Amino acid sequence: MTRRVLVTAPAGAYRAPVTFGTTLRAWRTRRALSQERLAAAAGTVARHVSRLETGRAHPSAAMVRALAGALDVPPGGVEDLLAAAGHAPRPAATPPSPGPALLAAVGRVLDAHEPYPAFALDPGWHVVAHNAAAGRLLACLDPDALVGRHALRMALHPGGLVGLASDDAPWRAALLARAADQAAAVASDRLARELAAWGGPTHARADVAVPVRLRLPSGDVTLLAMSTRLAVPDEPAAAGLTIDTFLPADAASKRLLESAAPDPGRA
Repeated sequence: MTRRVLVTAPAGAYRAPVTFGTTLRAWRTRRALSQERLAAAAGTVARHVSRLETGRAHPSAAMVRALAGALDVPPGGVEDLLAAAGHAPRPAATPPSPGPALLAAVGRVLDAHEPYPAFALDPGWHVVAHNAAAGRLLACLDPDALVGRHALRMALHPGGLVGLASDDAPWRAALLARAADQAAAVASDRLARELAAWGGPTHARADVAVPVRLRLPSGDVTLLAMSTRLAVPDEPAAAGLTIDTFLPADAASKRLLESAAPDPGRA
């Protein structure tokens, strides 16, 4: 029988002090844009961008939105920039929790990925469900990495996935970049705090599929880590859910994962 774990994200909020200039510079660096290119895209000049980043100039709300558009900043990040510039306080929003029908549908999606690990994450990156293959992967981790069922902790704790990874640099960078984008998109102070605790944010780009090489007790595997955002009409709770899968990158990894799955023909 497939085992799923349901976790409720802890309540509360935390807001670290931030300036508009440092936030703007972080987004510009993440998007790999020079001040000149950003200025041209936003309809201003590089000198003004420089003054904004150093705090020697104060942007209008219209300029904040123009810069955010040029940087392809998600909605939550735009609110962060506006708030940092003193134009709009960002209301704290609590995303709706998924109901039984949505969780059942998510469970079917996770089961369809057997015998390959698949997780469902809420907007704060807490694991709300996983399939049996993911359970076998989690069994290889240090119990301390599983405290709180937080995906960043599971991945980046020394006893987590990085402890099994032969080369975690590209995967770690992509993971942190994706978490930073998610924290901005859903305006999550708590996720931003978790991100900072585990070494982020990073200026790398969040790739679509990232190779992960793991040394498991059953043998070495190379997996492709992929994330899919759910889109369910008329279901607000689905908007922030993602399905994270680890698919075999080669035939040997495929055989190893399949051999670890229980034989359905056995009683």
